[in-house]
Amino acid sequence: MESPPAAPDARPRSGLDAVGGPDDPTLAWEEIPDDRRDVSAILNVFRMMGAWLILAFFGSLSLFLATIGVDGFWVLCHPMAWWGAAEMWWLGVSYDLEGAEKLPRSGPFIVVANHQSLLEVFVYGSMGRPFVYIMKKEFARIPFLGWFLKQIGQVFLDRADRASAIASLNQAVERLREGKHILIFPEGTRRPHGTLGPFKKGAFHLAIQSHVPVIPLAMLNSGSLLPAKSLSFRPGVVRMVVCDPIDTTGWREETLDDHLVQVRKALAVPLARYRESLGKKGL
Repeated sequence: MESPPAAPDARPRSGLDAVGGPDDPTLAWEEIPDDRRDVSAILNVFRMMGAWLILAFFGSLSLFLATIGVDGFWVLCHPMAWWGAAEMWWLGVSYDLEGAEKLPRSGPFIVVANHQSLLEVFVYGSMGRPFVYIMKKEFARIPFLGWFLKQIGQVFLDRADRASAIASLNQAVERLREGKHILIFPEGTRRPHGTLGPFKKGAFHLAIQSHVPVIPLAMLNSGSLLPAKSLSFRPGVVRMVVCDPIDTTGWREETLDDHLVQVRKALAVPLARYRESLGKKGL
């Protein structure tokens, strides 16, 4: 008598198949340990003081230009880009953007990126692109900075207030209609180097409302140069990967979770490859 056919293997074919599911391997990723040599505390303080002076100069220039009515996005693409480039030069940082050709030079789109470090502000700023950040509402309350960020068209989000969150979403949609680029961190906060946190849904609601392309951008190692909640800095190359743009024309609220998983998988692939290159567990 023939034996019954074997039951199909219920396990996912690869770790990537499980991303977004109950056994999502990316949620189990541990921080990549910092094996760098200690940086002189005096040198670190010197670098940080210089970075603050550069910020004061370009911040004052940008604030002045915004005050006299210069277009906020011109300020964002020029003085703020000079500021980002100056900070990176001073700190000894450069960046490598794999897949840069996938990032359009114009037109509306949404960049969805993982977030590791404040250093990323310099990197994105130095690109000279009219990125509109979706920021925590706390930034709007910082004296001078909050006013300036409003002047150059940034969007603040209060997740605890539904009506305010909807208003912020509508404001972001309007920025996209103006042809701007939205940059949003779906994890909602900085994460340890080499990890990927749970995603919030704001970026995906925005994509469904606007139907502009979503471009996942994997930030690989900024947290190794300036970790979250730390001022211990070292020079180096910030490495990023631009993933293939995702068409959102057919996206609907009913399928939002599927789209979140799709974007998460796109980011997980280069991050897993990076982890594996360092001998850490990937997918």
